[in-house]
Amino acid sequence: MKKFMIIILSILIPSASFAASTIPAMSPSLNRKVRNLGMGNVGVSILGTHDSSAFYNPAGLNDLEDAQWRFLTITAEIGSNAFGLIGDAIDFGKDIDDANSDDERINVLNQFIQDRSGEFQYTRLNLELINYTRKNFAVGLVFDERLDMSFRNQAYPNFDMRTIGDVTAYLAFAQGFLDGGLQVGMTFKPTVRFALDEADQQITYSDVSTENADGDPIILDQFKNIYDQRQFRIPVDIGFKSKLAAFFDSDFMETFDPMIGLAWQDVGSMNFAPSQGNTQTLNFGVSLNPKLGRIQNSWAVELRGLNLDRPLISKLHIGAELKLPWILAVRGGLSQGYLTGGLTVDLRFFSIDAAIYSEEIGLHTREDGNLRYAATANFKI
Repeated sequence: MKKFMIIILSILIPSASFAASTIPAMSPSLNRKVRNLGMGNVGVSILGTHDSSAFYNPAGLNDLEDAQWRFLTITAEIGSNAFGLIGDAIDFGKDIDDANSDDERINVLNQFIQDRSGEFQYTRLNLELINYTRKNFAVGLVFDERLDMSFRNQAYPNFDMRTIGDVTAYLAFAQGFLDGGLQVGMTFKPTVRFALDEADQQITYSDVSTENADGDPIILDQFKNIYDQRQFRIPVDIGFKSKLAAFFDSDFMETFDPMIGLAWQDVGSMNFAPSQGNTQTLNFGVSLNPKLGRIQNSWAVELRGLNLDRPLISKLHIGAELKLPWILAVRGGLSQGYLTGGLTVDLRFFSIDAAIYSEEIGLHTREDGNLRYAATANFKI
C-alpha cells in the first residue's frame, strides 16, 4: 500500500525538475509573463515594461521612465485537461485501497496510465516575492514551480514527468546609445534548482515495485534526492534592441515607433546536471509601437528559438496589445500557430492579468497544442 501512495504523491505534488524525453523546454525559461502569453508570447522587440523586460529582452529596460516596486506577484497556469488530475488521482488511490491483491493493484496502475494515453498535462505556480524596476535596472526574487506529465508515445505502462523548482534572485542592467538607436542589456539569473535526476524522469512500474535496502520503493529515494542534490548555477541572458526612429526622420517613424530586437537567452545552455539544464535560445523580432490618440498599441512579429530543430511555425509568435486610457488593456495573437488572448485590469496599487493560449508539445515535429489558462495578481507602488 505504501508504495502505491507514493505514486499519488508524485502526481499531486509539483516538486522540482526539468524535461523528460517527450517534454519540450519552456521559453523564456524563467518567469514568463501572462501579459506576453496573451499576445502570442512576444516580448523581444516591443516597448519595454516593468514586469517583463528582464525576462524577454533586458535591453527593454532602457525604455522605462519611472521606477516601480512590485511585491507578492502570484501567477498560476494550468492546462485545460489538467483540472481533473487531482480528482482522478484521489479516485486512483481509492481504487488501490479497494484492491485485494498485487495483480489488482497493477491493473489499477495500468488503467490509470492507459486512460491518459496520448495526453499532456501541465501546471505552473510562480511567486515573485519582490521586484524593483527602473530605467536600465531590475532586481527581484522569484520562486517558480512547474509540473508536466506526458503520456504520449510511451511503452505502456510508462509515463514522463517533469517538475522544476527554481529559486532565482535576478539582476538586470541596460544602457541606451544614439537616442535609443542601440539598446543593450543583460540579465543574471542566479538559480537554485531542486530536481530529479534526468534518468529518473521516466516513471515505470519498477520505480514503485523495486525496493531499496530499507524496503522502501526506489522512487522514494529519487524524490529525496530532489532536496539532497540541489544545483546552483548562474544563467545569463543578453539582449539588443533598436528604435529605428533614431536613424530615420519621417512621419511614419514618429507615429509608429518601429523597433527591432534580438535576445540570446540562457547563453551556452546552462548545465544543471544531474537534472536537465536550460536550453539556450536565440530570439528575434520586429514591432510597431504607435500611440494612436489615447490608445497605446504594440504589434509584433517574432521568432523564438531560431537555433532549435523545430518547424518554423513552432518558432513564430505574433502579438498585438491595445492599452486603453482607463484601466484596461486587451491582447491577442498567434503563438506557434495557435490563437492567444488576454487582458489586464490595472488599478493604482493592484493589477490582474489573464490569458488563454496553447503550447506546442512536439519536440522536433508539429504535434498538438496544449490549451492553457493563466492569471497573475500583483501589488505595486
